Amino acid sequence: MKKLIRPFKTLLPLLLLLQVNAFAQNDNDNKNDDNKKYGFEKSKSVNRTYNVSATDRLNISNSFGKVEVNTWNKNEIKVDVSIEVSANTDALAQKMIDRISVSDEKNGKEISFKTTIKDMNNSKGEKSRMTINYRISMPASNPLQVKNEFGATIIPDHAGEVDLVSKFGSLTAGNLSNVKNVQVEFGKANIESINNGNLVIKYSNATLGKLTGTIKLNAEFSTVIKMDLDSRLAGLDIKASYSTVNLKPATDMSASYTINTSFGSFKNRTEVKFDGDDNDKQDKGPKFDFQYNGKSGSGNTRIHVNTSFGNVILGEPRPEDIKSKSKTKTKTS
Repeated sequence: MKKLIRPFKTLLPLLLLLQVNAFAQNDNDNKNDDNKKYGFEKSKSVNRTYNVSATDRLNISNSFGKVEVNTWNKNEIKVDVSIEVSANTDALAQKMIDRISVSDEKNGKEISFKTTIKDMNNSKGEKSRMTINYRISMPASNPLQVKNEFGATIIPDHAGEVDLVSKFGSLTAGNLSNVKNVQVEFGKANIESINNGNLVIKYSNATLGKLTGTIKLNAEFSTVIKMDLDSRLAGLDIKASYSTVNLKPATDMSASYTINTSFGSFKNRTEVKFDGDDNDKQDKGPKFDFQYNGKSGSGNTRIHVNTSFGNVILGEPRPEDIKSKSKTKTKTS
C-alpha cells in the first residue's frame, strides 16, 4: 500500500500543475499575448492624481497587463491606466472595450484602483486580446499593495510597507525595506533585497537577494528558489514541499541551522559543519526523515528548514544539485 501511495502523491500535483498552466494559456484566446494584435483596435485611458500624506496607502488590483511603479519626491500619487483591445471585428472590439472599467476611490487613508472585466464569451470565429497597463508615480515611503494577475509587476526600491501578489506573471523588485507579504504563484520573481515579511512561492521560480530581518517562507511545487542570506538576517523559517531551496549565506554570517527533510535531500556546499543522522542504523527498515544541525560563528541567526519531497542546498550549488530530483534521503556531501 505504501508503495502505491507515494507515486500517487508525486503524480497528483504534477497533473494539477499541467491543468492550471493549460487553463492560463488558453484563457480568452491570447488575452495576455502582447505581440498579437487583430485588425480592429479600441483604447481608452484613466488618469488620476491624489494628494497624499506619508501614511496614505495605495492599493492596486489589476489583471491582464503590467503594473509599473516609479517613485518621486512629490506628495502625490499619480496613476495612469492604458486600456487597449483588439479584435477581428469592430463590433467585438467595441464590446470588449465597453466591458473593461477601472474604478478608483479614496477612503480614509487608502487610495484604491481596481480593474473590472465583465464576463464575455467569444462566439465561434471571434478572436480578441486585451491589455490593461498601470503606470504609477508615488513617494517611496508610502505603503503599497498590489495584486496583479496575468502580467508583469515592476517595483523599484521602496521604503514603505509593501504587500504584493503576482499570479500567472512576473514580479521584479528592487530593495524592499519593509515587507509585509509577497506572494508569487505560477510565475517568477526577482527581488534585489527583502527586509522582514511573509513570503509565499508556489509553482514558480524565484531569486531573492539579501534577506534581512525576520522572514518566513512557504514554498510549494517550485523548481528553484534562490535566497541570499545577509549577515543582518535575524531569523529564517522555511516550510517547503516539492521544491528546491538554495540558501547562500554571507561569508561573515553567524547562524545556527536546523534542516529537516522528508523524502528529500540536503547538500552542504559550504564550510559549515553539520551533525546529521545519515549513519543511523536502519535495522527496522528504510528511513526517509532526517535532521541536520549546523553552526557557523556564534550561531546568532536561527535558520529552520522543513522540507518534504524536495531539496535543500546550502551554498553555491553544483550543476547536478539543481538538476537532481531526489526521491529519498541523500547524505550531506
